[in-house]
Amino acid sequence: MIIPEVKTLDEILNSHLFILAQKLVEYTPITINWVSPIKNFEKLSFEGINLYKIPALNIPKIQIFSNFYLLRKNLSKIKDKVCLASAIIPALSGIYSKKITIAYLIEEKSRFKLTNKSNLLVRTYIPLFQEMEYHMIRKAHVIAATNKSLLPWLKKVVPNKKIIHIPWGVNTEFYNPIQDKSKLQKLKDELGNDIIEKKIMMYTGGALPGHGVDFLIKAFGMLKKKYKEYKNNLILLLVGPVLRQDLLTIVKESGLELNKDVKFLGWQDFRKIPLFHQLADILVLPARPLPGALMGQAKIGEYLSSGRPILTSDIDVASDLTHNIHICKFKVNNYKDFIDKAIYLLKNDDYRIKLAENSRKYAEKYLDYKKIIKKFETIIKFCYNY
Repeated sequence: MIIPEVKTLDEILNSHLFILAQKLVEYTPITINWVSPIKNFEKLSFEGINLYKIPALNIPKIQIFSNFYLLRKNLSKIKDKVCLASAIIPALSGIYSKKITIAYLIEEKSRFKLTNKSNLLVRTYIPLFQEMEYHMIRKAHVIAATNKSLLPWLKKVVPNKKIIHIPWGVNTEFYNPIQDKSKLQKLKDELGNDIIEKKIMMYTGGALPGHGVDFLIKAFGMLKKKYKEYKNNLILLLVGPVLRQDLLTIVKESGLELNKDVKFLGWQDFRKIPLFHQLADILVLPARPLPGALMGQAKIGEYLSSGRPILTSDIDVASDLTHNIHICKFKVNNYKDFIDKAIYLLKNDDYRIKLAENSRKYAEKYLDYKKIIKKFETIIKFCYNY
């Protein structure tokens, strides 16, 4: 991985990249995020660091479409006065363009405490991320946090700011347990009986270090070695991750057979993801508190809305959910706990059914975009009177 020179906060705020970002904020809809201007920045950022090239910000299209379309559609009418931003550069751009700026934080509080000196990405970029994010938090007019675990920390850092909790919404109509039967059957036919007839543990998303795919493969290998009854009737489907050499090495070292025990399906049309979810006996979110884990907030909403049993690490984005009621949690990076929880899920049909029913109810009650938009409408009214 080529690591470009890292600039200081002052250099970035005075760079051509940042000036361009400010211009884009003036002419784009209210929802400014790392998606809409990405092509422009890839072509125009020549200042020694391209923030949108950093792997931690390469967000899958699966999550882009499901988590910003409705907000962009419903809130674009007030783009002249308000900037709603979920990324650093757009938020700072809104602030310095003198718009009322709502910083929509989808971070983990642990993200601000990363000290892993052996990780090149962390060592190189996190100090810059921290400085920029602290600057953003202090300058934004309103801070909306997606998980409650951030609130106590934010109130200490910026006690005089308006801080609210607005969960990361999900399109519950799109991620629906009831899918078109013909499309579902077509997907089953594409995968084949060798897969469909097995119990399926599934992950959909990216494969950055924070996503925990390497952990998931290793843990799955340990599970199959320990519980021989699942040797031939359990498969791990990875929807999104491509078969990189490092992941292939982990598969082999874990004693797993490619396509029989674990199958990489690569990136899929986002419209097929709800169909994939319905094939899973267990949806897994193995995220770690590292760059990449922040999108766990979006992913867990999609999982919940799909009404399937969920096994997730106990990172901050899952803190609003109750273990054994909405989801099943395991200790992050803990192989034994993952295996114990996964086996309990696999062996207890009633438990899986209960979690599946409760997950969908939770999504409909708290995460549906229509309700999330109502919360943003309330905060935007506050902004107009600011």
